[in-house]
Amino acid sequence: MIRKNKQKLDQEQKSEILVSKPKKAQEEMLGFALIVVILAVIMLIFLGFSLNKENKEIDSYEIESFVTVLSHYTSTCQDNRGNFLEIKDLIANCDKEESCLSGEKSCKVLNSTITGILDTSWKITENSPVKGYYFGILVNNRSLDSFDKIERGNQTSDSRGAQISLPRTKIFMTVYY
Repeated sequence: MIRKNKQKLDQEQKSEILVSKPKKAQEEMLGFALIVVILAVIMLIFLGFSLNKENKEIDSYEIESFVTVLSHYTSTCQDNRGNFLEIKDLIANCDKEESCLSGEKSCKVLNSTITGILDTSWKITENSPVKGYYFGILVNNRSLDSFDKIERGNQTSDSRGAQISLPRTKIFMTVYY
C-alpha cells in the first residue's frame, strides 16, 4: 500500500511537472513573439526616417562642386584662334564685350549656356526638395552688365550656397529648400 501511495505520489508529481512545463513554454513563446514584434516596429520606424532623409537636401559641397564643374564647362563659343571657350573664359570675354568667332555676342552665349545647364540640372517641381535657386557672377566685384542673374522658384529660409573665386571673377549659387 505504501508502495502504491508512493507510485501514486510520483505520478502526481510527474503530471504536475508535465502540466506546468507547457504553460512555461507557452509564456516563453509569447514573450519571444512580443520581442520580435517590438523590434520589427522599431526597425520600420528607423527605415521610414532613413528613406525620408535620403532625398531631402543637397549639401553645400555638392553645390560648390556643381559651380566648379560649371565654370569648366566648354561652351559653343570659339575665340579668334578657333578654341572653344570654357565658361570661366567666356565670362572674361563677356566682360570685355567680345564676340565669338561665329559673330554671336559672348554674353548671349554665356546667358543661354548657363541657363540651359541650370534648368536641366536643377529641376524645380512641386515634389522636389529644391524649391528655388539664385545664380550670379561678379567680375571685379561688380555684376556683369550683359549677364542677367538667374533666379528660379521660391526663396525660402532654408538655403545652402557656394561661391568659387577665379582671377577677378566670383561665381556664386544659392539653393533654397
